[in-house]
Amino acid sequence: MGLEVGTLAAIGAAVSAASTVVGGVSSFMQARSQAKVMEQQADFERAQAQIDANEFKRRQRRLLGTARATRGATGVDLLSGSPLLVDDETVDEIVFQTERVRQGGDIRATRLEQQAGFTRSSGASALAGSVVSAGGTFLTGSTGQSMFGGASDPVAASTRAGRADLRQPNAMGRLSGRR
Repeated sequence: MGLEVGTLAAIGAAVSAASTVVGGVSSFMQARSQAKVMEQQADFERAQAQIDANEFKRRQRRLLGTARATRGATGVDLLSGSPLLVDDETVDEIVFQTERVRQGGDIRATRLEQQAGFTRSSGASALAGSVVSAGGTFLTGSTGQSMFGGASDPVAASTRAGRADLRQPNAMGRLSGRR
């Protein structure tokens, strides 16, 4: 004794619905993993910007010290007049450029964190969509009706409509089969 068409349709709908949910869960997990990687990259960008800023500052101070030593060796008074103003301006520029390096890292990190949020959100949407789709698939398949009111199984629909004539025409054009 075989399974009825309706039972097979319900089993098929359940399997299809389950696979839809599994796909949604997979998308969610993948999005979550990608978001974690982006957040780690954001942390790296901030740390690297700090390292780059410190290295820039160190190089510039070394250059400033060399310039001061050169001026001092020539007998220029470093504590008054133009040399003092040049040194003050140079120090201000070093501070400004160091902060720009740090801010560049913060901007890159913030973009990565925003992308991580969008990625995480798309994963959650994929999961929610798969659950809704699975529900529709299961309900459509298990009731034998499409969502537009038509039958999803023509044999079951004709049986429900009272037309259980399942005979098929043979090669001679005569109906054969059961009635």
